Amino acid sequence: MTTGSDGDAGAVRDDPTGRAARLCSLARERWDLVVVGGGITGAAVLHEATRRGLRSALVEREDFAAGTSSGSSKMLHGGLRYLAYGKVRLVRTSVHERDRLLSELGSAAVPTRLVVPLPKALGGRLLLRGGTWLYTAFSSGPPLGVRRRLSTDELARAVPGLDVREFRGAVEVGEAVVDDAGLVFRRLRSAEAAGAVVVNRLAATSAAATGAGRVELELSDRRAGRELRVVASRAVNAAGIWASSWGGTTGIPALRFSRGIHLVFARSSWPVVSGVVLPTPDHRWVFVLPYGAFVLVGTTDVEEPGVPADVHVHAEDVRYLWRVLRNAFPRLPVGPNDVVDAYAGVRALWGDASKPVSAVARDEMIARGPGPMWTIVGGKLTTHRAMARRLLDAMGVPDRPAELLRPTKSAPLGPGEGPSPVPGAELLYRWTPDDAAASRALAELVSTAVRTTQPVSLGDLIDRRFHALHRLSPGFADVASCVADAAAAALGWSDETRRHELDAVRADIARSTRGVREA
Repeated sequence: MTTGSDGDAGAVRDDPTGRAARLCSLARERWDLVVVGGGITGAAVLHEATRRGLRSALVEREDFAAGTSSGSSKMLHGGLRYLAYGKVRLVRTSVHERDRLLSELGSAAVPTRLVVPLPKALGGRLLLRGGTWLYTAFSSGPPLGVRRRLSTDELARAVPGLDVREFRGAVEVGEAVVDDAGLVFRRLRSAEAAGAVVVNRLAATSAAATGAGRVELELSDRRAGRELRVVASRAVNAAGIWASSWGGTTGIPALRFSRGIHLVFARSSWPVVSGVVLPTPDHRWVFVLPYGAFVLVGTTDVEEPGVPADVHVHAEDVRYLWRVLRNAFPRLPVGPNDVVDAYAGVRALWGDASKPVSAVARDEMIARGPGPMWTIVGGKLTTHRAMARRLLDAMGVPDRPAELLRPTKSAPLGPGEGPSPVPGAELLYRWTPDDAAASRALAELVSTAVRTTQPVSLGDLIDRRFHALHRLSPGFADVASCVADAAAAALGWSDETRRHELDAVRADIARSTRGVREA
């Protein structure tokens, strides 16, 4: 690969993602902090560390947001149900962070109304009424901090088709939805604009504290088949479900792993307007949530015996969601053939091993050691900023006013920012084979993603840069082919590589969603 100021044209042609320059910088410089893990937690830690003036870098062994950070419920929410477990501080923090994110993200976060049906039993009804009152009291005000009582007739109108016979009205509260993977990229690009370096497909194979009070990390660049050594004053393990396997980490309690899946429908086939919480026989909640052009249904909460080698949608989880839906909606307007996508994620939890995983609250855990190495696991998408701040405070890194950190360059607008809960992917849902203008616009989106977010594969683009949620729909094959054409031009793929990438996407979709077919 050509690098350096004398070979700019060659560098762009041979290394369109800028990966070679990032690797060179990573190995050459001394770092105040290196973060291992490119999900929302690692991205938040990097963002906050950079904001506080630390020279920081982040490495991710797969792709950014490749795990649970692209497989969540897409909600910025306060965790209403955790009030029942006494987690008042967690809920208050979550509500504050939700409101702050709605203000910060602008049109990239979309407010939505969430209907919570009230049971006929007096005790449960009073508990939910009091809980929702406290929940909205934590909020800073409209539009999310508004609570409204609904009669049973109003509930029937707000959620058409819902069997209201088991309920005594409802309470409506405010929440918000966001593109979870897009939020990860937003944090990473903001940190990069202020001088951080981020590299994906770079595995941390070991880490050791040195006698000089520093950390040496061994990194494996599997694509190039070479090893790198990086020296930093501190290191943070934000590897999620893989946190316990990261070299040199101590002080982490035994982690538990919970699998959650979602089914996706087109709103054209099920025109949901307000989100609704559905109680389940095992005393959980399942959400039916409008999300841009889609309706999301989820999530499950099933314990995994260990770190899964293959995260996919299980048939028993699909059947569980169908039972909940059909019990709540006797005339459900959608069936198995209407599922346009399905996805799964695995959460890393810690807490009381005697409780079912659904009862384990999503607090984060921070551990130190050995030496200047730290670990953070748990938490929620909504609280990612607060988690990062608590970690940096525990590390003794002084806060500083945000205005002292002037970006060294402007962060380009790319996939992950826009006026929709699924920004960037909007174009994929409108695209048709005979729309030349849309094809050109899609090619530009791919080019921008390549320049700014380091995609390596077609799956990187489709699943995380554009976060497509219609992979099981009939027209998706044509969309994937168009994205493959644009990616081949931007990344210099041969015809053989393009075919291989398309085959890999098809195989991944079949593998990750096979539970839909088997249910």
